[in-house]
Amino acid sequence: MIWSGSALAGLLLGAPMVCPGGRYEARPAGRVVVLQDGANPSTDFYLREPFADPGLPPADYLDIAMPAAGRLDASVADGAGIFVVICRYVTADWLAELERNRNRLVGVAYFVDDDLPAMLRDRSLPGRYRRKIAQRYGRHVARLSRLADRLWVSTDALARKYAACGATLLPPGPLVERSEPPVRMFYHGTAGHRRESRWLATIMRSLRARGVDATLELFGGADVRRAFRDIPGVIVLHPLAWRDYLAWSAGERRDIGLAPLLPSTVNAARAPTRFFEIARLRAAGIYSDVPPYAGFVRDGEDGLLLPNDTDAWAAAIAMLAGDGDRRRAIARAAETRCRSYDHAPAVFAALAGPLPAAADEPRRARLAFAGGGE
Repeated sequence: MIWSGSALAGLLLGAPMVCPGGRYEARPAGRVVVLQDGANPSTDFYLREPFADPGLPPADYLDIAMPAAGRLDASVADGAGIFVVICRYVTADWLAELERNRNRLVGVAYFVDDDLPAMLRDRSLPGRYRRKIAQRYGRHVARLSRLADRLWVSTDALARKYAACGATLLPPGPLVERSEPPVRMFYHGTAGHRRESRWLATIMRSLRARGVDATLELFGGADVRRAFRDIPGVIVLHPLAWRDYLAWSAGERRDIGLAPLLPSTVNAARAPTRFFEIARLRAAGIYSDVPPYAGFVRDGEDGLLLPNDTDAWAAAIAMLAGDGDRRRAIARAAETRCRSYDHAPAVFAALAGPLPAAADEPRRARLAFAGGGE
């Protein structure tokens, strides 16, 4: 939606706090749905610990960036319904889905841990931040007020200020760590690989649709950030010089390394250095089945070779994400291979001169693992 100056100004000046007016039939909750704007501290510190109680229904944490259609269709026990918590923000898509399923709901709590109406009017805050609040909160206040039947807030100050809206104080709790962290993927390509970086955005959207719990870390500038801005679980880092990169990544580990290579004259002459970088981080690598990886990577042994097809890559990532033993076996094979290389080939023999007997061992591929430790 394109916001006119007057429409945005109206939101910035006039949006009130959500005042619940929803009414629902009194019946037990058979399912809890928490709507959140990606993983965030508000959810983790205020909502995860209470819903981890085994005496409560299981909670599903759904990202409002996902399409809403059908997400509430899962059945619940006879006589029970769905309790929904909206954490700070919502979209028109999700509001429509809640309204469509209103007869299946047993309650809707709106939780806020900031004074969003005051933030909309605070000109000391960046305009872009206030615009986000306007679009994901301010424009929806009326619909939120009709749906919500309770208002949860994080501080005494908010509870006092919005007492007329029935605000209830929700204390923070300890962060509930997940038993299995998400699989950590990375693509540490340089600015010469912008096409490959943007190509991975399609794969990440496919993984989100499949429900694969994985994050992606990559380097890039504004164009890469734009390509991934609507995809949860993506970390775009500021590019580093090689020496700084070695220091930053020393001793680091990841689960899956990605090495896509799209057709171009430049790419046709590249070296397989990405193989060494992925092995250095003790990760299982997925590579485009084109030179320099085709004929170099031992498919299924020390890496996976795939055609440049986004569906094939998403399926392979999903497979490795769910099979830790396979990931670790591939990573170990790649690391062993890298450490076995002789980096003193015959072309350098004339420069070396006679060597003492103790130096006769092959020089190993230490450069590729510089700063990585044992």
